[in-house]
Amino acid sequence: SEGSYYADEASDKIYWKPLGGKVDGKSTTINSSFAININGLSWVKVTNLKLLFTRINIGTSTGTSSYIWLDRLTSDYSLGNSIQIRALQDAVGYPNHHIRISYCRISHARNGIYSIGQYEAFDNDYVTIDHNIITDMSGSADAHCIGFQGGDNHIIEYNDLSYCNTGITMFSSTNQSMNNNIIRYN
Repeated sequence: SEGSYYADEASDKIYWKPLGGKVDGKSTTINSSFAININGLSWVKVTNLKLLFTRINIGTSTGTSSYIWLDRLTSDYSLGNSIQIRALQDAVGYPNHHIRISYCRISHARNGIYSIGQYEAFDNDYVTIDHNIITDMSGSADAHCIGFQGGDNHIIEYNDLSYCNTGITMFSSTNQSMNNNIIRYN
């Protein structure tokens, strides 16, 4: 059914059917979806996917997502944040952890990669963002290539960041922690 996924245990692949559109073996046309959601799932790898006018959401109110790897994605003209890791949706929250985003090319969006939590218990931890090219972010005055609100043990390295109002933004509120984060070689 539309918006659902199927896990093939023999090949260790997850097949996703978009909300509307068609899959022809080489590309997926999405008519009405705003995002691809990876919610409440663990041990998922998405590789060599080309996104146009859509985004990837990891985590919302359906449960913790962990051990997610986005590898070699191309995202162009995203609506909103290109990749969003969200630990809190309304009053319900689940922390996401061990997320890796690597070797992706992200361009022409309001923000590139954004990880958001609102309380220490709902922060995303152990997020690695490495070897990405992120460019042409044109959102608000705070439009950033990579942004974090809260979370511990992040590694941000070897990224090529250009043409955005801020390269890397990290902040936490009084109810959050941001400890043991490494930013280098960007």
